[in-house]
Amino acid sequence: MIETTADVAGAMRADGYDVISETVDGETVTVEVIMSPAEANKARRTYDLDISLKRNKKGQTTAQAAFEEAENGFEVWRQWAEPGGHKDEMEFLADQYDDITELITIGQSVNGQDIYAMRITEKADTKRRGSRPAVLNISAQHAREWISPEVNLRLMKYYLENYGSDERVTDILDTTEIWFIIVYNPDGYDWTFTEGNRLWRKNLADNNGDGEITSIDGVDLNRNFATNWGQDNEGSSDNPTSQVYRGPAPTSEPETAAADALMAQYDFSFLVNYHSAAELLLYGTGNQVDSPTPDDLLNIAINGTDDNPAVEGYDPDLSAELYITNGTTTGHAVGAHGIMAYTPELATCNTATSYFEDDAFGPTYCADEGRSGFEFPDDEALVQFEFEKNIEYQLAIAESAADPANPVSPVGTPAPDFEVKTFT
Repeated sequence: MIETTADVAGAMRADGYDVISETVDGETVTVEVIMSPAEANKARRTYDLDISLKRNKKGQTTAQAAFEEAENGFEVWRQWAEPGGHKDEMEFLADQYDDITELITIGQSVNGQDIYAMRITEKADTKRRGSRPAVLNISAQHAREWISPEVNLRLMKYYLENYGSDERVTDILDTTEIWFIIVYNPDGYDWTFTEGNRLWRKNLADNNGDGEITSIDGVDLNRNFATNWGQDNEGSSDNPTSQVYRGPAPTSEPETAAADALMAQYDFSFLVNYHSAAELLLYGTGNQVDSPTPDDLLNIAINGTDDNPAVEGYDPDLSAELYITNGTTTGHAVGAHGIMAYTPELATCNTATSYFEDDAFGPTYCADEGRSGFEFPDDEALVQFEFEKNIEYQLAIAESAADPANPVSPVGTPAPDFEVKTFT
């Protein structure tokens, strides 16, 4: 935790520090930053800062609290490759629902783990891939965002469990392909379950080739795509220690290459890339500020407005509202493949607990537990609630796949053919 000024906080973001929260009190800005000891020492010298570790009531750091929770056993969270993890469940579901699913290995991670995609549609075993309008749903691109694969998995199971009994779901799967990549970054995701690494973000590329994974390693898989790759050092970084390190070249990472090849091979109408944690629905331009596109008339119909968002409590807006980005998955999907692409930023620890008023969660729960915004509580009711909030948004996008120019709006707002700007 660091108390500083708005200028220094902005400079730290620009220099690639992983600033995950800011609280403003007059001229004082308190920022929470994820950094290694070496990065902390550099920040002290560069900005003349007093830096302290964030601790909970027990005096534990975030990493210590997370490891204690893991040792006691999780209620919801699971690794990718562990027995009974997400990988095993995808294989189980593909076998259980073999008439409407096809489990595909689209590539391997840096460490050789399979990256699975599940294709769901009526007669998936005989219907040619890409023969129907398609939607691609991705999660766990950033390793520490555990809520994203859990919500995405539950959305996938929603289709499977309701096909044949729910008319709306049945109509979608009879006419549309819905694809799911539950854990896009399996190496990094599993790494966050090991001691001291709960908030790791990137993949596990060994950047300096020393056989160890330290703060200098890893590539941000959401900055490694070719479209606008390396446009500037605000939207990504050329520094390997940065959390937004874009890699040595566009599409340098096998995870990126796998997703790019999938998007190139099949004519997806929409891409939904689940992340956390900010409660946003991001669309359109991310590589420069305040730059709408003609497609935003469609984007607004699907994502809603501040007063009428497609997901309860979320803020729909241009991608650059969160911060400037380049080399991103959604930017590449739109720019290289003509896919309408969205980034739902799921709830933070604080916003998730704010919906519940019971003994388990109070206004200081996340701070008392030493949790960052990314550490969504390991609680079934909270996770289920976050999933349920996203169902209508997901189904409306699926129903729009056949004719994206005339989308089904989850908020009941039709998309105009064009927008007239009047002037005197």
